[in-house]
Amino acid sequence: MLTGVGTMVAYAVSEAMKLVVDEERPCRALRPGIELIANCPASGDWSFPSSHVTLAVGLAVLWPRLAALSLPLAGAAALLRVLVEVHYPHDVLAGALLGGAAVAAALLGLMPPAQQAVSLLLRRW
Repeated sequence: MLTGVGTMVAYAVSEAMKLVVDEERPCRALRPGIELIANCPASGDWSFPSSHVTLAVGLAVLWPRLAALSLPLAGAAALLRVLVEVHYPHDVLAGALLGGAAVAAALLGLMPPAQQAVSLLLRRW
């Protein structure tokens, strides 16, 4: 549950950061008007950080058994998003760091009170 909270917080922070940074996507900044392999997201859909990677890392921590599958897929998706020019490399790196940091912070900061609350509930039952 705490990992899910961390993942949701990471996604919210990612979306808030996009509004502050306002980094134009490479498909609009580097090649305006040129047709690319992938559709360039609409104007106002900012590049930094990558929300896809933020969620992927958080979900890998949420379901560690699936991490062996989900992390390589997330890495491939991140690489493809850079190759089709919808993200810069630093966007996907920042997304990965943000997802991992938010989940780790949620686990480290909230685990002791959560354990205490569960322990109290179990004693009462």
